Amino acid sequence: MKRSEWFKLLFFQILSVPTVIFIFRSLNEQRNWAAVIAGSLFLVIGFYSLFKVWRGGPKWRCLTFWAALLHLGLSTIPMLVIRLSEFQTDFTQVMIFGYPGPVFHYYAEKIYLGLMVSTFFDFLRPS
Repeated sequence: MKRSEWFKLLFFQILSVPTVIFIFRSLNEQRNWAAVIAGSLFLVIGFYSLFKVWRGGPKWRCLTFWAALLHLGLSTIPMLVIRLSEFQTDFTQVMIFGYPGPVFHYYAEKIYLGLMVSTFFDFLRPS
């Protein structure tokens, strides 16, 4: 993948963070809907990251490929599915993989940070 493509991908990943903060602040009274919208955005970012790496060359050597798989499989998809299935339940009462919602969210943040760091390293790596 060209360096400019890596930069765009990293830009969208980083831009999603203030976008999600804006969504939650705008929909403060409707936090469940904000969570679904934010989760959907992270789902799109995760699949977009996989798609770009898949089409960009030797995917097995890209940290971003593996980080996007972890991001989708271990955090975004499980959290979004649980949030949708328990839409009316307060997030502090939700259990995801045996962890309370806020604890699971803490680990999901670290996984997403890992995705952004992986993309940054792939951006720096010579083509």
